[in-house]
Amino acid sequence: KTQGFWNEELASLAERRNRQVRDAVNQAARVVINHCLQHRIGIVVFGWNRRADVNAMFADSSVRAVLAMAGGWGCNRILPLLDYELIRQNPKIIIGYSDVTSLLLAIYTHSNLITFHGPLGTSTWNWFSIQHLQRILFDGAAMTLQNLLSTPVETITKGKARGRLVGGNLSLVAALVGSDYLPDWQNSILFVEDIREEVYRIDRLLTQLKLAGILDQVAGFIFAQCTNCPIGDANEPSLTLRQVLADHIKPLGIPAWYGSMIGHLSSRLSDPRFQRCFESRVFK
Repeated sequence: KTQGFWNEELASLAERRNRQVRDAVNQAARVVINHCLQHRIGIVVFGWNRRADVNAMFADSSVRAVLAMAGGWGCNRILPLLDYELIRQNPKIIIGYSDVTSLLLAIYTHSNLITFHGPLGTSTWNWFSIQHLQRILFDGAAMTLQNLLSTPVETITKGKARGRLVGGNLSLVAALVGSDYLPDWQNSILFVEDIREEVYRIDRLLTQLKLAGILDQVAGFIFAQCTNCPIGDANEPSLTLRQVLADHIKPLGIPAWYGSMIGHLSSRLSDPRFQRCFESRVFK
């Protein structure tokens, strides 16, 4: 039930999102809606409401999965407020992407819980996205990062790698550098995606990961999709995204590719990240 909204526009938006969630799961699960769009008095109340919702969802034994409604901004504000021990003792599926990257990384790092990078409640729940999510969450099938034939991947560096799949939105991963909410990167396979970032900004973000020592620790690298990421001013010289990736990733000598259907797309793969058991990844 939605209540306490501060204007009719937000209330209408919330109702549409609620219907999207219910339609997406096709009556396969009971849906519970919490404070995500409630009226707030200052950002502190906003943070405490969101923190209370996350803790309450994990504490509620009737809740089997937590599906983020939307991305946007603000997840990193609640990271110090979460009860990670409560989350660890009550493991359940949590899924989302974009700004939710912060939440997924923090929960894995402090609760050692496998999390899922996948659709939001407001995502486009088409056949490709639903069947991929269903195979993982409902059927327990092994995950394969296999694009549609119309969206081929491009090899950056050939090879094979084995490790935990770790990552998310590049801007959010970089924003957490220096905090206590990033995991151990040793022998991980890092995947990143982003949206509406010009190429020079992608270069800056990857440089930050390099300077922080993250790129030197990973065993493999996947740059998924960068949606609406232009070169920039046509009158200014610039590298292309592929040139930036080559500059940063090729010297690492690790298997890497570009183009997985992960990120801000209408059709997207879902992937369980931070798996305790190492899985093989083959880069051709």
